[in-house]
Amino acid sequence: MYTSSGFKKFIKEKAVRKGLTFAGLAKAIGMLPSHFSELLNGKRKMDPGTINKIADVLGILRTEIYEKAGWVDLAANEKLIQRFREASHDNKQIAKLFEAIMALEEPERSERIRMILAAWGR
Repeated sequence: MYTSSGFKKFIKEKAVRKGLTFAGLAKAIGMLPSHFSELLNGKRKMDPGTINKIADVLGILRTEIYEKAGWVDLAANEKLIQRFREASHDNKQIAKLFEAIMALEEPERSERIRMILAAWGR
């Protein structure tokens, strides 16, 4: 997955606040600085595992970093996230919500699933 154009700036600002350079951040997530640079410049696809590592090192909520990467529109999906949180202890409600998501067409279905997983991951 490619990231949005403002993603690099967002990551730089967060890294600076943590006292990290891009090279330091790359090392912290177990990546060569050159490979990390290619990801941030959109020359390589960013995967959810890498995004999650960046979020963890920088102390960013996964939902926020996914939105900044341009993978999900949290404003549009906020109500859905809230419904899942409210249903988190009711398996029947979760099953109904999941069925509704699975009935969606791609790519909206994948986007909503990623968004929910990101919200639950952090």
